Amino acid sequence: MSLKQAFALHQQGRLAEAEAIYLSLIKIQPKQHQIMLLLGALYIQASKFDKAVNCINRSLKLNFDNPQGHCNLGAALEGLDRLESALASLDKAVILKADYPLAWFNRGNVLTKLKRYELAAQSYAQACHFKPDYPEAWMNHGLALQSLRQFDDALLSQERALALRPDYAEALCNKGNILLDLKRSKDAISCYKEAIALKPDYANAFYNMGNALNSLKRPLEAIEQFQHALTLDPNFVQVYCNLGATYKELHQFEAALTCLQNAISLDPEDADVHFNLLHLYEETKQFEQAIVHIKKLRSLRNEKSLDFEGPQLFIKMRTCDWQDLTQAIEAVRLRVFEDKEPTELLPLLAISDELSFLKQAAAQYTAKNYPSQLSTPLTNLIISNERIAIGYFSSDFNHHAVSI
Repeated sequence: MSLKQAFALHQQGRLAEAEAIYLSLIKIQPKQHQIMLLLGALYIQASKFDKAVNCINRSLKLNFDNPQGHCNLGAALEGLDRLESALASLDKAVILKADYPLAWFNRGNVLTKLKRYELAAQSYAQACHFKPDYPEAWMNHGLALQSLRQFDDALLSQERALALRPDYAEALCNKGNILLDLKRSKDAISCYKEAIALKPDYANAFYNMGNALNSLKRPLEAIEQFQHALTLDPNFVQVYCNLGATYKELHQFEAALTCLQNAISLDPEDADVHFNLLHLYEETKQFEQAIVHIKKLRSLRNEKSLDFEGPQLFIKMRTCDWQDLTQAIEAVRLRVFEDKEPTELLPLLAISDELSFLKQAAAQYTAKNYPSQLSTPLTNLIISNERIAIGYFSSDFNHHAVSI
C-alpha cells in the first residue's frame, strides 16, 4: 500500500479504492500535506465539497504557500457556491504563482458566476497567455466577451478554441450563439448542425437551433427542434420557456400555457418563465394572473424584473385599479430620467404623453436592445449559452482543473 498505488487508482477513476489508501496513509503520516491535497482533489471529483475543503485546509496549514492548494480550495469552495471565498483562494494562488493557467481559468469561472464578465475575460486571457493551447480557456474567454456584447472578439476566441480542438461541440454551439447575436442566423444553424453531428444527444444544440429558426420566422421548424431537445433532456427549463413563447407567437395559447407551466414546475424562481407568463396572460386579457407574475418578478429582483413596470401600470389602468397609480407612474418617470434600466416602451404610451419622458425612455430602450450593428431580436425568447467548462477535474492531473 503506497502513495504511488493510490495515485494510480485515483487517475483510473477508482475513487473509493484510492480514498481508502489515502486515509490509511494519513493515519501513518498525518503531516504529509501532499496526501491531504490529493484526498481533497478526490473529494472535489466526487462532489464531496465539504470534505474537500476540510482536507485542503489541513494541507495548507502544513504548507500554506502552496499555489496548488489554494487553487484546489477555490474549486472546492466554488462547488459549495461560496464564490467570494473561492475567488479569494484563487487570487492567492495566482499571487503565489503568476504563470498558473489553471488558477486563472478557475478564477475566470468564479468571476463568470459572479457576473463580473470583464474581470472574467481578463482571467481567461491570462490563462491563454500562459497556456496558448488551452481550448477550454479560449471558449470561456469567448463566453465572457459575448456577455460584454463584444461579439466580434468573442467569435475570434471561439474560433481559437476550435482551431485547437476541431471536434469541440460546445465551442461550435457557442460560436453559433454568437453568430445568432450578430443576426447571422443561417451561419449559426450551420454551427449547430456541426455540433449535433459530433454529439447527436446534445440538447443545447437543438435548443439553440430552435432559437435560430425562430429568428428566421420559421416557428414550426423551431418547435420541432425544441421538442427534440426535450426528448433528450425532459427537465430543460429554457426549452419549455422558449417553446411556450413560440406557441404564444402562433396564438396557440393553451399549448403555450402548458409549456410555461411545465417550466415553472421545474424552476419556480426562473425570471424568464415568469416574464413570458406575464406576457401570455396580458395578451389573453387574464390580468389578475398577469399581476401574480409581476409580483413574483418584483420579488426576484432579476434583470427581467426591471422590464415589468410598464406592463404593470398598463394592467392597473385596464382593470381600473387606481390605488397608488400616481406614485407608480412617478416612480417610472424618475427611473427613466435617472437613466436607469429601460422598461418596455408600448405600455408607457398608455400612462404618459410627456414627450421628453417618452423620448428618453425610447433612447434608453433602443441603446440596450438594438445596438447599431444589430437588427431586432426575437421578442420574449431567451438564448442560453452553453455552460462554461467547469474547472474541477481532468484525467490529466498536472495540467487541468484540479492541481495535484
